[in-house]
Amino acid sequence: SAAFFPGTMATMAGIDLLAKFYEGNDDTNTAKKRFKAFVQEYIDSGNEERIYQLRNALIHSFGIYSKGKDGIKYRFRLDTESPNLVTQIDENNYLINIKLLREQFESACERYYNDLFFSSVLRQKFMRVFEHYGFIHIQ
Repeated sequence: SAAFFPGTMATMAGIDLLAKFYEGNDDTNTAKKRFKAFVQEYIDSGNEERIYQLRNALIHSFGIYSKGKDGIKYRFRLDTESPNLVTQIDENNYLINIKLLREQFESACERYYNDLFFSSVLRQKFMRVFEHYGFIHIQ
């Protein structure tokens, strides 16, 4: 069977990493801003806050509940069949299609990679953090 939960956590970590390259910084104070900017540009404009809150729930709590600094609560249900990436069930509950999320992330990787060829600004931002995040040495 598929490892959906850790796979979704890996997708969120991947978005975090690409957001560092996209914004050209890794300042912890701008993690939310850059994550949402990358999601808005490459994954799902309009649902960046909900996807960010899912990231927080998974990465920080190993669960499906998050509360924003504004006090708004988010509860998530995860599936692989719903027609939309994000479906609002009621005021605080959301259904996230994690299969679509992974597919959107894979597409985002390709589009961002292509954009690097055409934008010297994106390349400059990329290079600012490349020395820290560009390589993993395994022996």
